[in-house]
Amino acid sequence: MAISNEELLTGVKKNPLIVGCVAVALLIGVGMYLRGGLVEEIGAELEEKSRKGQRMTNNLKFSVRLDEQLAQMTASREKMESRLVDSGQLAENLRYFYALESSTETKLTDLRQLTDATSAKPIAYAVALTGDYEQVLSFLQELETGKHFSRIISASMLPSAGGSGRYASAEPRSNRRLDMLTLTLSLELLGQP
Repeated sequence: MAISNEELLTGVKKNPLIVGCVAVALLIGVGMYLRGGLVEEIGAELEEKSRKGQRMTNNLKFSVRLDEQLAQMTASREKMESRLVDSGQLAENLRYFYALESSTETKLTDLRQLTDATSAKPIAYAVALTGDYEQVLSFLQELETGKHFSRIISASMLPSAGGSGRYASAEPRSNRRLDMLTLTLSLELLGQP
């Protein structure tokens, strides 16, 4: 059964709404078919733009305190840099240890900077001192919390041979107090780059 052109044209004129809906549905179907591969691309682009928008929103939200945070970071950096040692200033560096000796009432028996003045990062020292337990402990605590960043590489503590300092006397060696200790340290102070 064949439909003639006239019958088809009459059917379209009688049902224009149905024909229009079918035509629109066909156009939408063809459009979806042709653009079907673009959905993933458009979705990825939307996700990227959403991420950028969220990052910009966060930047605007957190930028309110940037000047304050920069000032805090600058102050922290300056404070840390003030605690660094300059390897070229041997006398100043040794004065630091003599100040520790004076404040803790220990006696330095050996103090050497092992790193040459041209190196920059950690500056190695060999330190030996004598004192009683409290003095030696006080020296270590002040070294730990002191003006410069320090790291102890090795340490050994032994009874001092016959005492020294405030416990030394003219008495025979067997009568001397043996509560004096000798502390030998290998340590590093953090230097300026």
